[in-house]
Amino acid sequence: MNFQDISRKDLIRIISSGGLVVMPTDTVYGLFTKPSSVEGIKKIYDIKGRKKNNPLILLIPEISSAWDYAQRTPLNESYASENWPGPVTLIMNSLEGGTIGLRVPDFSPLIDIMKETGPLCSTSANISGDLAPKNFSEVSSKIIEASDAALDTSLELTGIPSEIIDISSGEAKVLRNA
Repeated sequence: MNFQDISRKDLIRIISSGGLVVMPTDTVYGLFTKPSSVEGIKKIYDIKGRKKNNPLILLIPEISSAWDYAQRTPLNESYASENWPGPVTLIMNSLEGGTIGLRVPDFSPLIDIMKETGPLCSTSANISGDLAPKNFSEVSSKIIEASDAALDTSLELTGIPSEIIDISSGEAKVLRNA
């Protein structure tokens, strides 16, 4: 079931039940699902043709949510407060071992949805290797058809995916420039 005109309530219901949705962020149109949705995450990798060793980003509604997933260090706190909300993904040491990519987007409609659903696994709504979509018309029909809902807001976004900075080693290393 795909929608171009979908209510906030329906989006929240679909996401909360583990569905996959296409909607805008502050940078590009993205694909979103709950981190607990094995099926939703598998769907993202399958429809994008994304390599399994390329992890998804976890979008969170506020800085304080980061410490539920990542180690709270002075460096992590400093980078988070300097860059969030905004188009920067920070790779931090995870509480569970390994690393995790976190971001607080600067887009209040998405923040409001996450306040209802909790954090969301996210990636750009494009086939791997293609340009990230800056408007709904650039989202591949394959992705729209495979999603459980698609929200066309008619917004023109920057089309530039978030910058990725790895601070897990204690020093900042830019992995992707914005």
